[in-house]
Amino acid sequence: MEFEIFQIDEGVFQIADGVGDCATLLLGEKGALLFDTMIGVGDLKRFVESRTALPLTVVNSHAHLDHMGGNGPFPEVYLHSADLALIGRNREVVAERGRNSGLDLSRCAESLSHTENLRPLDPARCFDLGGLHAQVVPLPGHTPGSVGLLLPERRLLLSGDACTPQMCLFMDGASLSAYRETLTRLRLLPFDRFVFGHYTKPFAKNWLDRFAACAELVGRKKGTDYFYSYIPSYTGTAYFLEPWNREAEGPVCIIVGKGQEDGAK
Repeated sequence: MEFEIFQIDEGVFQIADGVGDCATLLLGEKGALLFDTMIGVGDLKRFVESRTALPLTVVNSHAHLDHMGGNGPFPEVYLHSADLALIGRNREVVAERGRNSGLDLSRCAESLSHTENLRPLDPARCFDLGGLHAQVVPLPGHTPGSVGLLLPERRLLLSGDACTPQMCLFMDGASLSAYRETLTRLRLLPFDRFVFGHYTKPFAKNWLDRFAACAELVGRKKGTDYFYSYIPSYTGTAYFLEPWNREAEGPVCIIVGKGQEDGAK
């Protein structure tokens, strides 16, 4: 498996695995940080080591298999403790995901089976990489323990799947109100651009307006039944703000699960 790497800013690189997943590699003057390990196709550890010899810290944005599936080879990986309960569900669906996508997810299954390398992530921690800081930012919504990393020197936010054009709350999401609170807090943070978990390019902060507009659709208009083709047991209701957006190369929407519409108005 060959990875591609894209430079976003000085010391900030987005790695793509070729099957729709991304990780972010941060390189400072004295340390490196890998944000997410994707789904486990290819030898990510070897790829990262070919790019830097700096001491490496690994952080998961949240506990979904396409963000922690490559954890296995790394001796320590930080994850917010609020997402630990999701790992069991990942173990249940990894075979289904592999079967329906045609991917060899043996590395992913191994990572999910042996999680002794997981360490609790302090939600107030700031990683000092030398000339580049990565401040942990709790972003509940997509999952209860979703986090981002704020890079103040670059005015850049790595948001994982906590904010994205196709916003998914239906899998293991916190409440819609928690997501709305996350959007409100994000407006106050000092950044100009996002890097989302499945894109190799940055997006402007004003995308927050679209995300908020999507959230307002829930309970105010008729949604569309939705199921995740790779894991059909994940079902929800989709609300579309834009059927197609050129920059996002897809729709702009929010997908909520059963009961998440409650109190939406």
